[in-house]
Amino acid sequence: MSAYQGEISNVTIYHDSSTPTTLILTIENAIKSLFKDITISWLQRDRNHCLEQIEKGEAFMLLCQALEISIHL
Repeated sequence: MSAYQGEISNVTIYHDSSTPTTLILTIENAIKSLFKDITISWLQRDRNHCLEQIEKGEAFMLLCQALEISIHL
């Protein structure tokens, strides 16, 4: 896999505690089937920490439940 900064050989995917293990395994298997030389690091952290890491470019992807926002007019 390549990116504008060079070849990617290791990706870090953050997830929160609500992410089902079956989803993690499905994603890992799909990535590995397309990119056999990629090393995937899975890190479970809280949502705010994960978002900070994405903003800093330290994480490749974040899996977490969407926030539900209700607006009453």
